[in-house]
Amino acid sequence: MTAVTTFPLPKVLYVLKRFPRLSETFVLHEMVRLEQSGVEIGVESIKAAEIGPRHPEVDDLRAKPRYLPASGSDGLAGLISERVQAEGFRHIHAHFATSAAELALAAGRRAGVPVTVTCHAKDIFHRDYAHGLARRLAGATGLVTVSDYNRRHLQKEVPGVPVHLVYNAIEASDQTHSDLGGPVLCIARLVEKKGIDLLIRAAGELTRRGRPIRVDIVGEGPNRPQLESLVGMLGLTSSVRFHGALTSRQVDAAYRRASMFVLPCRVDRNSDRDGLPTVLGEAMLRRLPVISTDLVGIPELIRHGETGLLAPPDSHLALAEAIEKLCSEPDLARDLAVKGAAHAGNVLDPVAATDALIQVFAGRAAGC
Repeated sequence: MTAVTTFPLPKVLYVLKRFPRLSETFVLHEMVRLEQSGVEIGVESIKAAEIGPRHPEVDDLRAKPRYLPASGSDGLAGLISERVQAEGFRHIHAHFATSAAELALAAGRRAGVPVTVTCHAKDIFHRDYAHGLARRLAGATGLVTVSDYNRRHLQKEVPGVPVHLVYNAIEASDQTHSDLGGPVLCIARLVEKKGIDLLIRAAGELTRRGRPIRVDIVGEGPNRPQLESLVGMLGLTSSVRFHGALTSRQVDAAYRRASMFVLPCRVDRNSDRDGLPTVLGEAMLRRLPVISTDLVGIPELIRHGETGLLAPPDSHLALAEAIEKLCSEPDLARDLAVKGAAHAGNVLDPVAATDALIQVFAGRAAGC
């Protein structure tokens, strides 16, 4: 995969809160694609690598992360600035508009290089972070975000800073799918905004109707004990399975087993929400029919009745209806899967996304 550019490629230093992280494959894949396109990058990680399984693609990244010592923000900004100047980096980029962005911006001011930040979801919507967003991003030469919904939000919250839409790109898959008898798959952090409890309740409703389904839940998070208790309360322990955190290869196997993919996103009690979950695109590109909710940037990828199904958020009954519809109408499920894969391939094209990001880093992207 090679992006198309006709100008000198910038040398970019990434500043991340923690690298690698199992749940942030989009950051890893973005950096690998940049390297494949000829961009030299470096990685500064504020915290040590996540303990536990890791994706094998980490070994594909030539840049090895430097783990910053425990120190105050001024000291860390100085360390990063020294590296920028010593190694000739021309640009600093951070993911998430929280501590990594603030550190990157402080280092950029010292080193005299431009700084951009990719904004995602919790970092801009959660009530703990929404307040003070413009202050935290002051001095950024540009922002990148993952959905048009986010882009419009940021234009209002951080006026005067160009905001660039670059979807989280995904490589096309050659996986074809025909196992309509497989389990319903959900891959997510086990937190309130992912709506896993709604999927469990939908499974309970379908069992009550005499249409039982199997559900595979992949991921970890603080809500796992409550979700497991809900499964027990509804008598679903034999049909709903928690698989925990898995590597990318194990996730591929879960996709191959599945009949459909369901992610019932919601706005949680702290106003946190997703921007556009990467896993929806992954499932679509694997030719799985998908069901989600008509919320935030999701309709940019899932066109109801054309590339997938959308249900209103916070309704397990509507979710049950959508799942039952795909179970009982296999021709519809296959049609949605085929059209969904084609649409996701256009929207989430890696070459286009990588080229757009390089344009931002080189200061050539048109301001929004």
